[in-house]
This record gives sequence, C-alpha cells and structure tokens, in this order.
Amino acid sequence: MQRVWEGECVEEKIKDVLDAYTFQTTRVCRGRGAFICDTDQGMKIVKAYHRSPQRLEFEQLVKYTIRDRGYYYVDQLLPNKEGRYLNNNKDGQMYTVRDWFEGRECDVKNAADVLAAVRQLAVLHMLMRRCDLSEDRVEQFSFQDTRQIFLKRRKELRAIYSYIRQKKQWNDFEKLYMQLYGDRMKEADAALSELNQFDFDGLRKKALDERTLCHGDFNYHQVILNRKYTAVVNFDKMHYDIQVKDLYQFLRKVLEKNNWDSSLGTMIMDTYLSVRTLSEEERRVLYAMLTFPEKFWKISNRYYNSRKSWISSVNYDKLCRFKKTEGQRRDFLNTFKYAFIF
Repeated sequence: MQRVWEGECVEEKIKDVLDAYTFQTTRVCRGRGAFICDTDQGMKIVKAYHRSPQRLEFEQLVKYTIRDRGYYYVDQLLPNKEGRYLNNNKDGQMYTVRDWFEGRECDVKNAADVLAAVRQLAVLHMLMRRCDLSEDRVEQFSFQDTRQIFLKRRKELRAIYSYIRQKKQWNDFEKLYMQLYGDRMKEADAALSELNQFDFDGLRKKALDERTLCHGDFNYHQVILNRKYTAVVNFDKMHYDIQVKDLYQFLRKVLEKNNWDSSLGTMIMDTYLSVRTLSEEERRVLYAMLTFPEKFWKISNRYYNSRKSWISSVNYDKLCRFKKTEGQRRDFLNTFKYAFIF
C-alpha cells in the first residue's frame, strides 16, 4: 500500500524505522515533536529518543505492569521485528515507536475535560503503586525531594534579590520583582514550615519503599480524550516519589490558566478524592506545594539566567500577570486549607 506523507523530508527521517515493523503504514504526518502514523494496526507515534536504554527499559516494565493490571490507555512501547525498542534511522538517530490514540487534547478551559483528566490520574496512581522493580531502579529513577527543591529555589530567589539590590538603576521588571519579593519569601518560608510540621522524610521513604510512581509531567497536553476512553501519554519523566506531586502540577497549571478559580480547584480535588483517598500528610504536602511561589520563581529564574544578554519584555509581562492573579491564588489557598486539611 502506498504511503501518504505530509511535510518535506518526512520519509527520509523515519522510513528505515517504519520498515523495521510488521504494520503497514498508510499515512504519516507531523505532530508535536513527533510523527503520527496511521497503520493497519492502529495509530502509532514515532519519536526521537535521547535518553538511556536503561530508562527505556524502566518505562517499558512499568507500562507492562499497568497493562497487566487492566489499564490499556497508555502509549505502550512497541518492539520491532527483531524485538528491540530502539530503532536507528540512516543518520544514526535513535527512535521509539509507541501506540497512539485518536481523539483530542484535554481542553484546559473545559471543566468536563479537566475533571476527566484528573479522574484518570487518580486511576493511574492506584495502578502505579507497588511496582516491584529492583532496588537499583528505585535509586536510579527517584528525584530530589520536594523540601530540597524548595530550599534551593528559595536560595535562588534571595540571590536574585541581592543582584537587583546592588544595581544602580532598575528596569520595570526589577522594580516589580522587588515589590513582590517580600510576600513571596514569606510564602516560601511558609511552605517549608508546613513540611516541617510532620514526618515528611518518613512519608517519602514510605513512597519509595512501596515503589510508588509519579507520571512526572502530568498536564493537559498529556491527556487524549474521545467518546470511549481517556488516554495518558508521555511518561518520559516518570519517577518514584510521593504521588501528590502529579496532582499538584496538574492543579497548578490548570488553575493558572483559569485565574485560580476556587470552585474549579475544589471540583478537581473532589474528583480525585472520589477515586483515591489522600492521607492528612499527603494533603499537607500538596498544600505546601501550592503555597510555594513556583510561578514567581520560574519567571524570576528565567530573567536571572538571561540578564547578561538582554532583558525580555516577556518576563515583565508575565510578572505583571502573576501579580494580577495573586489575590485569586490566595483565595484558593484559603479555600483549599479549610476544605481539605483535616
């Protein structure tokens, strides 16, 4: 069957990869950093791979575990005719081939989509526990803990403050940063204080001992919906840790796009909790994560790392938008605290 190619040089990039599989490809088009293929065995996605073979093996084993537990809507890795998961093209670039899904990306402005996504996250979290892989893998694929990340980022905010303070003249971004800095540092201190109110180290150790996995990059881009199912894709950053990290990331990014709508945030929490319960300690970790001024740090860090070349107006515009929604963010944090902290 003749293939239909969309875009220049597509065939040259992945022809050798597709020829290594038994399926027949009928159409190939570009996706976000990948190639989407229609085949006689369903949709597939071909993506360049830049990480280690050990990382790919880890992903494969976890996804097989999820499948064996009855959940099929993840982008399973597919072996080629020789049983290998990594494929070379003629230029030596490594590619993977995975199952893909018909449907549309989760619409962050659509409450029904958002709730379907977080419900699926809770289901996955139930399945991504007690994945009995080796102790070496737990050590290899666990990230720095949340408290250490907070400490590092608080230190970076102080460094930015010191850098700006010693300057003779401040631009608009720097003036606004200095205006916002004091309250943001109080939030950073409060987040760290919250984690020190209970045995955070014990909670994290329990998560690692029980082989508890996070998706690692769960957001609306990674959720595909259609009338029959909700699929979750792109497990490239999957790691062992406390699973509320995923819920935090999704909740924060959705609410940032919706002006920290407290009613939407409450619905997201209620939907997740209807599938998977959270302990008091997990809720307090989530509250601490939401309290930490992550967006402020992210904007400020981008400014600091680019200061030697040029000052982008984009950073200032983002900081202005951050300031504009801070009232709504504080309202949500108060709502969360009284509704979900025991």
